[in-house]
Amino acid sequence: MGGGSWSTDAYDARSLAKAAAGKSTFDHSDAIRSGQKAAAVHDLLNPRILAGDKSPHAGQVMRECMVSDEHPNPTPIAVLLDVTGSNYQAAVTVHSKLPNLQGALQRKGYVDDPQILVGAIGDAFSDTVPLQIGQFESDNRLDEQIEAMYLEGNGGGQVHETYEIGAYFMARHTYLEPLERDGKKGYLFFIGDEMPYESIHTGDFGYARHTIESLTGDKLDEPISTEAIFAELKEKYEVFFLFQKQGAYTEDRILPAWKKLLGERALVLDDPNAVAETIALTLAVLEGGLTLDDGLDDLKDAGMDDGAVRAAGKALAVVGSGRAAVATTSGELPGIDNGDSGAERL
Repeated sequence: MGGGSWSTDAYDARSLAKAAAGKSTFDHSDAIRSGQKAAAVHDLLNPRILAGDKSPHAGQVMRECMVSDEHPNPTPIAVLLDVTGSNYQAAVTVHSKLPNLQGALQRKGYVDDPQILVGAIGDAFSDTVPLQIGQFESDNRLDEQIEAMYLEGNGGGQVHETYEIGAYFMARHTYLEPLERDGKKGYLFFIGDEMPYESIHTGDFGYARHTIESLTGDKLDEPISTEAIFAELKEKYEVFFLFQKQGAYTEDRILPAWKKLLGERALVLDDPNAVAETIALTLAVLEGGLTLDDGLDDLKDAGMDDGAVRAAGKALAVVGSGRAAVATTSGELPGIDNGDSGAERL
């Protein structure tokens, strides 16, 4: 995986062809909702899919961001969407913004070789499909994986979703060759409006529909705390949570749990349409070496929507319980360490 390059023309042609055929973007989800298919994860996003014969992890559950002659300096970027309840709309938004995100990254050169993985999170206690994980892709296969999402729109209604299981998968079932080779971490963005549960259970009680074993094949001897799995995750990724303010719950109810895990990287996103801009702005500062203000100007110059760019700037500049501005011209938030990569701290 990870070969080729992403094309706006290919994206537009695919979207137009679907519209001409009377199909919506999310064919798999539509087929399930209409009763044409049983509710199940699509093969492209099945977390238990094994690496192929040509992979160094052949026969293992593994998603890989690999160095190649075509992409000698890849940057792993993962986006995990909460697709329960009101947040399933985020998947639609991210797909519609792909030209903006990919276009900005390519035209502005914030990262040399972006490889993007998309996934979806639900609730393992109640949902039919609580975990969907794609591959790291550089080309338009990324579009296909987003379109293959099942937008279940369910959730358990208890202010929690199993984000911690998504964190577990990304911590233990992804291989980042840039990290192994150069010590360069990837980027991981959770997008949602609820809290993770406090631990990952072993599967020894009966009211959960899914367990780590059923979703990944792993057997746990004892529960893992969410705090511990996020600490493990942060050894591989610079991790952010984007709180969707338009969701079902309030910021003061949800953000404290995420701030405990991520500190000032638990951000509030006022406008759900600013997801792509927020990711691009983060990379502009951390990888592109820009100040926050310069990053905002750069994204506008790249053709991104002014309102969404402003919302992204607000998300990254106004953090903390006191809503104090910590970055307006310097673009700094504490806690980034990319070794000798030359990236500035956000």
